[in-house]
Amino acid sequence: MSILSQSVAVDQIQQFVARRKVEFHSILTRETTLPLNSSSMVTSSSITDSTTYELQDEYFMAYDGLSTEVIPDLRRIAMEMNSAGHLRDCVDVYKCVRKPFVDTHLRRIGIENFIVGNAKTIPLEDLKRKIDLWIRAAHFCIRILFKREKKVYEQIFEGTGTATYEECFVATVKDAAVQLFSFADAVSSTSRNANKLFKILDFYKALSDLSSDIGVLFPPESARFIPIDTQKQLSQLKEVVLRTLSDFENSLVHEVSTISEPAGTIHRLTKFVMDYVSRIQEYKKILGQLIESNPPTSFRDLVIPDLEFVNQEGRTTPLGLHLILIIVVLSFNLEGKFKNYEDPSLVSAPDVRRTDSPLFHLFMMNNVHYIVQHIKGDPELKEVVGDDYLSRLTEKVRLEMNCGENLICVKLLHCLRDEGLRGSTCVSTGVSKRVVRERIRMFNARLEEVQRAQSTWVVPDVQLRDELRQSISAELVPAYDSFLKQYGRDIENRRRPNIIKFSVEELGTFISTSFFS
Repeated sequence: MSILSQSVAVDQIQQFVARRKVEFHSILTRETTLPLNSSSMVTSSSITDSTTYELQDEYFMAYDGLSTEVIPDLRRIAMEMNSAGHLRDCVDVYKCVRKPFVDTHLRRIGIENFIVGNAKTIPLEDLKRKIDLWIRAAHFCIRILFKREKKVYEQIFEGTGTATYEECFVATVKDAAVQLFSFADAVSSTSRNANKLFKILDFYKALSDLSSDIGVLFPPESARFIPIDTQKQLSQLKEVVLRTLSDFENSLVHEVSTISEPAGTIHRLTKFVMDYVSRIQEYKKILGQLIESNPPTSFRDLVIPDLEFVNQEGRTTPLGLHLILIIVVLSFNLEGKFKNYEDPSLVSAPDVRRTDSPLFHLFMMNNVHYIVQHIKGDPELKEVVGDDYLSRLTEKVRLEMNCGENLICVKLLHCLRDEGLRGSTCVSTGVSKRVVRERIRMFNARLEEVQRAQSTWVVPDVQLRDELRQSISAELVPAYDSFLKQYGRDIENRRRPNIIKFSVEELGTFISTSFFS
């Protein structure tokens, strides 16, 4: 072939390449258009906004890959260019068009929010919002954006070698993928906090659900381009979950808050812990997979009652034993708060235990009853806890009620005792009218004293409140009735008509309407 012919052939090839390049660019550009405006699809403008933000649902529906009509044309051009030795031109065009397209989508889903320096310093609520956004963004990127981008690349360039894979698909999504999974590394290194546990579990579940899709998108041989190790991240997150749960159990043992709830009502710790137990139950499927060993049953030199219920290997799952441990430790912790409810009139009395305060027993009754009702209200939790431990807790409610009732009644019953009533001044009956009158006055005064104290005490559960009133009445009313029948006539005096302030019926009514009101 002559030099002229060679020159003509080169010109023809160059013209062919130029036309095909323009055609490839034209088709790709025409099809690469955003269906919505380029503004962010994150409904909250700032990561520190108090409003919870999320990706708008319609955004997921709006994204699609290239239309099926143009794929054959794009592939034909790519194959022709490859045969002509000019595939590089198509690759350059592809990157030039598709990467800005992908980057625009990523900006709209707030990918910049996943830039994290030190996850340990992120405020809790900000971290929660970031995780919520990441979960939706990751599903969009992995199952829609990246998946369709890889499909587009394969439909156009399949069979052209690994170089195009690196320069087309990898180059298009690499920045986003690295940023997305760097956030996963940051979350797995976050400081442990009981309030983070469930959001970390949400994150773990999302990453676990996406792991197989990630493996398809980024096989091991792509690690040199995009260093993603999902299994390592899942392992790290599992460790965070297990350590967080262990920290929670230990902190509950040693929680020494001096905050006392007014009137002996349900302590905020009880509500928090039982709500926490319910949340753990909601995540039982994933936690059941992560927790493989039983909880510890020794806490240094502390002697914690009922730990035998945690040593029931085989009756329930390791997760179930952890839940029982949390409830056992909560009950132990509440017992330790007796100092907040000491009765000043009893503290210095001889032969009186430090927990002998009616308000403390009322506090324990209320809180353990709350635990029992919480368990009974959740059939799955009830099954985990088991009938034996639930019976133990129910017995404890009854025991605390009886102890509180006895301490409330003991001063009043002391006034109605027979001892010390007989003297030499009453020859006919042998009963000292003066002492009887003093006893009645003392009974009235102490009843008013008890009622004043009771008026500030609370029993939130209506049924439990009625049972306690009835129990107190059952102790006091018969004793009062017996006392009046035996000694009432001895103190009848027209000049002192108000010594007996209550009839037997009035006393019963007074207790049922005034106590714990």
